[in-house]
Amino acid sequence: MASTEFVTLFAKMVKGMVEKPIPDEITVMSLGAQVAHIDAQIFVAFFSIYAGVSLVLASGYIIGGVLGTPIVNWLLQRRLIPTGKGRTREERDRLFGWMLCLGFFFPVVRHVIPFFIGAGRLPLRLFCLYFFPSSLIWTFHYYLAGYLFADRMDEMVAGVYTYSKITLIALCSIGLVYMVIRQLQRIEIEKDPKG
Repeated sequence: MASTEFVTLFAKMVKGMVEKPIPDEITVMSLGAQVAHIDAQIFVAFFSIYAGVSLVLASGYIIGGVLGTPIVNWLLQRRLIPTGKGRTREERDRLFGWMLCLGFFFPVVRHVIPFFIGAGRLPLRLFCLYFFPSSLIWTFHYYLAGYLFADRMDEMVAGVYTYSKITLIALCSIGLVYMVIRQLQRIEIEKDPKG
């Protein structure tokens, strides 16, 4: 396999994630299936694809670090996100790290979380510590599925779309319930400022 084909895999991964971020799993699986049908070194091809995933998602952290702080401050002022008062910097960084790890496994969230973590000023070394292992596992899982089951892509794509819909509905429901609870707490505090 020529080096230009590895660059092509990288470019297809970046283009797929930027143009159609829902669901990224299909882009990774499709490229894994493509590698299975060509004479390619499986791990070199994987790292070309992984580099594309890392570039797109890590750029969210960088953009968040540069542009996100005013947005987070605006959300904090309107009490749309918790202030984190009472938490030490270490506890907050650990929470950010786990949000980053778990966020990889949810559609849309994997694009949003790095932005907010960058805006929250998670140190770069901690970002890398949490980001690279979780992104490697996520990418390798879907790449390997596409590579090994290239002949069953239709079934896997249908499964991913179902998983994505269920996950997004569940996350939206949880977010809505959370916002209602926060609003009720705010109303309760305004009624009884001593409590």
